[in-house]
Amino acid sequence: MADKKIKGVLFDMDGTMFDTETMSIYIWAATARYYNINISREFMMECMGLSTKAIGEKFDKAFGDVLNYETFRSAKNKVMEEIVEEDGVPHKKGLTEILDYIKENGIKAAIATSTSNERAVYNLEEGKVIQYFDEVISGDMVDKSKPEPDIYLLAAKKLGLRPEECMVLEDSKNGIISARRANCLAVLVPDIIPVDDEMIEAADYVCEDLLEVIDLIKRINK
Repeated sequence: MADKKIKGVLFDMDGTMFDTETMSIYIWAATARYYNINISREFMMECMGLSTKAIGEKFDKAFGDVLNYETFRSAKNKVMEEIVEEDGVPHKKGLTEILDYIKENGIKAAIATSTSNERAVYNLEEGKVIQYFDEVISGDMVDKSKPEPDIYLLAAKKLGLRPEECMVLEDSKNGIISARRANCLAVLVPDIIPVDDEMIEAADYVCEDLLEVIDLIKRINK
């Protein structure tokens, strides 16, 4: 899409704002060992960026004969909360700087995460950044999860903006495709998910970190 002045930034959360996906892989593996089930790293990676409902369906299809996802998720979240309460939510490089920049420049901000609203608000509060956001849109607020465009269309609508006035920051293929289908400016900020040619081609821009995104916004809005 042709670059328009950026009036809103829509943030994916895990892996884009917070360095939680590495932690999530560890917790998935630890919980799987506790229940004596073999979950491959590939399976865990495939679940990243999916809504809680979509992960549940995928999990129950693969492991439902020995363990249902709600039981697994409850145990996994308990471990996550213990780690967060002890160590906090780790920020990705440049998070505070970009949030300060967009606030100071009158750019609206929204979260658009596939996770549940309860989990999203918890992480934002524990990460001490919830005050920066005008809206929090979660996976349980839309019918179809990423890569469908629903979540980004809703986020833009809630901000009172057209999708083409919004920049999306994402680390996953499903997220980037979702942003493009919504007609937002799709910016890939890679995390632990391997970047392939399809992701690069789908993205309007690729930035190494959130500090680089600040420079991109400055160039577009000059």
